[in-house]
Amino acid sequence: MSRNVEIKAKVRNRDEIIRLARELTGKEPAVLQQQDVFYNSPEGRLKMRTVEEDEVARSELIWYDRPDIAGPKESKFYKLDVPQEISETLSVCLSEQESAVD
Repeated sequence: MSRNVEIKAKVRNRDEIIRLARELTGKEPAVLQQQDVFYNSPEGRLKMRTVEEDEVARSELIWYDRPDIAGPKESKFYKLDVPQEISETLSVCLSEQESAVD
């Protein structure tokens, strides 16, 4: 099982953040389009994430557990790269809770 810490922050100067990212990585920023579809899960959260980058799409099935609190929070998760057919099958078999687009 993997773990990470989620921190959300407001950005007041987007151009400065992009400049710092370029300086730290030596690369241009990448634009990711994400769509999450959440499924009912008795424990934690289960979602199918579709990510599009440079006009190439991929799907990830992600289960995670994270407290519902403000501020930094640790998530424990499993993430699998899956073919699009798995996403379509889950949409038919499991009831969807909601969708989110980033």
